Amino acid sequence: MNSEKIKLYTAVGVLALCGIGITWYVSINFKGYGTAKPLTTPAWKHGNELTAKITSETRFNDVGLAVISESPAKYVVRGSVSSEADLDALKQAIQRESPDHEFEYEVVIVKH
Repeated sequence: MNSEKIKLYTAVGVLALCGIGITWYVSINFKGYGTAKPLTTPAWKHGNELTAKITSETRFNDVGLAVISESPAKYVVRGSVSSEADLDALKQAIQRESPDHEFEYEVVIVKH
């Protein structure tokens, strides 16, 4: 009977330690870090402003800009439009809004 109590107490102790270990692991590794802070470099500010201007037209809602290079500022335009005419209009709008910067286009045409 004494050996059974020792086994029981040992098992309870091991399970308690396992529970504490799992709780500690989960609390350390799965805590939320909140929302990402926007990048505030001049190239990213310009890219975010240009994205806001471009997406104000509903036909360009699925398009966004990302910075490839900070100096000189170089951008990639990614997303989708519904026709070849919209792609040409997108390129013209971007050149009109930001003629001094270089852009690469990764825009696909998706027929809706």
